[in-house]
Amino acid sequence: MMDLLYNEHNLLHGTNMQAIENTAVETYTKNIEYFTSTHKHLVELISTLDLAVTRGDYEEEYELEYLDGYFDIKNIKTGNYIYKEDSNKLSKQITDRVNYSKQHSCFEGYPLYNFTDEQFEKAGGVIQILVGMLPLMRYYVEHSDMQNPMKEINKFIFVGVKLGLHIPMIHKKIQAKEYLIIEDNLEIFKLSLFTTKYYELGKEATLYFSVADTENLFIQTMKVYLQNTFYDNRYLKYMLFPGYPNTKLQHIQNAITTQSFVFFPYKMSLDKFLKPLEYINDGYNILNLDLPLINPITRNKPTLVLGAGPAFKQNIEWVKANHKKFIIIAASAVLNTLHEHNIKPDILTHIDGQDISSEHFKNIDTKVFLKDTIVVFGSHVSSLVRDRFTKEQIFYFEEDTYYFKDFTAFLTPCVGSFSLLFSLIMYTTDTYLLGLNFAVDQETGATHSNDHLEAQNIDMKDKSKLQQSMSFIDNLLPVEGNFRETVYTNGLLHSSVQVLYQRIPMMKTKQQTIYNMNDGAMLNLTTPKHIEDVDTTKLENIDKTTLFKSFEEIFLAHSKQRLSPDDVMSLQKRLKSAKSVKKIIDDFESAPTSFNIDGYLYDILGVVSQIMKMSGRESNNLTHVFQEYFQMSIPTVIDFFNAKGLKNEKRHIKKFDKMLVSEMHSICDIYISTLETFIKERC
Repeated sequence: MMDLLYNEHNLLHGTNMQAIENTAVETYTKNIEYFTSTHKHLVELISTLDLAVTRGDYEEEYELEYLDGYFDIKNIKTGNYIYKEDSNKLSKQITDRVNYSKQHSCFEGYPLYNFTDEQFEKAGGVIQILVGMLPLMRYYVEHSDMQNPMKEINKFIFVGVKLGLHIPMIHKKIQAKEYLIIEDNLEIFKLSLFTTKYYELGKEATLYFSVADTENLFIQTMKVYLQNTFYDNRYLKYMLFPGYPNTKLQHIQNAITTQSFVFFPYKMSLDKFLKPLEYINDGYNILNLDLPLINPITRNKPTLVLGAGPAFKQNIEWVKANHKKFIIIAASAVLNTLHEHNIKPDILTHIDGQDISSEHFKNIDTKVFLKDTIVVFGSHVSSLVRDRFTKEQIFYFEEDTYYFKDFTAFLTPCVGSFSLLFSLIMYTTDTYLLGLNFAVDQETGATHSNDHLEAQNIDMKDKSKLQQSMSFIDNLLPVEGNFRETVYTNGLLHSSVQVLYQRIPMMKTKQQTIYNMNDGAMLNLTTPKHIEDVDTTKLENIDKTTLFKSFEEIFLAHSKQRLSPDDVMSLQKRLKSAKSVKKIIDDFESAPTSFNIDGYLYDILGVVSQIMKMSGRESNNLTHVFQEYFQMSIPTVIDFFNAKGLKNEKRHIKKFDKMLVSEMHSICDIYISTLETFIKERC
């Protein structure tokens, strides 16, 4: 390693250079030893880089130099230096800028609302689902002062490492418990292993690394960082290295705003898990997605998946001219346009649980226009939508409820991503995607075609700037494009890209090809294909007169209409598990309340831990709801008390305790009473 350091990085100049080099080599060696036992993926990345250099597949861009008492990074081709000054002094300046303010270099983990009752009633949508959180949010807003600095910084993000000299300096100042360390350039990160003792920092704090990650891998790293010790996520302090691009901050902001509990709050999850009990055992078909839905008639026929992204309406004439040559899987949001052009989908998909989504079927006699269409519903579709179709053509699928033993269930953020995955379950050979942009229109900022109820135009003027507000709709971020190098999307759309990034490799076979025809985000394991390059002259019209019956037969063979005795027994176990959770809450409520803030937080986190440990088929749903509630409520309480100058702690503890216990009881009572009613009346 010493020779390698000398040959590659030119460190030996002057009488003390040998000692400096020995220290650098020792630091590197100990870092590699530390990473080998704790972060093996980093060692693999560095080994891959070294091998590429040795083979001549990669030409190094940077080298480490020691200049007048400090290290710097030199660009080999240009001769320019990254620090351009004493790196020790610059690192000290960076450290001095780190403070405990919530208004400086800080991300808010989730929004808080302080609506009046009247405003809340008018808000509707997701905000209404937060009814149980509103008292706690109001109390926080009304009794906290943003001017008061934090007492402790427990989580901190380094955006840009360079030589990492500032990292131990900042740790010495704030003594955080967890650090996320981000560096997009692998070669530069490797150089930091000679100058920064990560192995020492790792003894005092938990370290997370995102090094040379793609945007999708980065989001996965962020998810782990956010989920672990989620109770410290109310405010996340960060340091952006001078000159490091804002792009990474946009991706951090996106990861924070797209946490499931932010745009799909806990009461909505509770409703989603209980909604199926309205139609289970009532003769509706519940489709098992675990088995391939192979239709011999259509297996080798091309499938066209239609979503409500901007590309759909832009290419409607092509769809009109060619729809008879494809098996059509269409999201309900495009139905009005299809109806206008007399294009009947073979399979219609709908997963939205809100009543307003029935507007997609407005002015359409669905029982006539769609009489030969199979309808695939998510588990919590509104009865206003359900009643527009015959029972025979409806097939529900479970979304992580597992009421039916051995049924596969999965969640997707939108109906477009589900429709794509559903085409893979059907073992289609060639799937073509249209209207699945998962990005805004790059000129107009349109999120969807105007068919969609939530379509809007986002201002593209400041698309590359980091926005101060946290919004999974209005905040834009750059991602890899399907046809362009980079396209802009928002967090809500990009959440589907993330799900598909993970799901497609799990479901796609080698015999299946997915053609992405959208000027939008790049999708994992898909082939970009401009719509004008699809040779439709080679495709024959499909005789669709028998399709409905053939699909119905296959789907029925993979469906159940009633719970089995074992499934009913499982429901009884769910009820017993829920009552165990209720007892945990009752015991906490009846125990003496600690009015020392450290003691109280210890006690409430004990309750969180007990509930979160409950797992398995019979516990997962309720645990999931509580997890989402805790992700929003507990950080709010902890941050409230993590403020200098706070007075009347005892009174505040009483107030928060009452609100937390009340809402935990509410969640349990709704869940228990719904299960009891279903078991008594429907089993």
